[in-house]
Amino acid sequence: MKEQVPAAASLFNNYVLSFVKDEMILVHTSKAQRIPMDQLLKETKEMFQSLSVEQYPALNELAGYSAVVHGEPHFLFGLHVLLDGLKHNKKLNS
Repeated sequence: MKEQVPAAASLFNNYVLSFVKDEMILVHTSKAQRIPMDQLLKETKEMFQSLSVEQYPALNELAGYSAVVHGEPHFLFGLHVLLDGLKHNKKLNS
């Protein structure tokens, strides 16, 4: 079990950094295009929604959920999923 600690630590590190990276990309793109982040997200959502529903049904349907700042609720959801998975794994190995 102890040998899994570095892997678990790496998993959490990568999870946290993925949220930081996403936020940094949004901030950088917003500044580079000289538009507010809300506008950038709105335009991204509209771009996905403009795709052909027949060719890209999932992208079109999920556009309203994907083109948003994920924020704390999404972060906490994923964190709980990771923690639950580790608890489950510990039970299997006990």
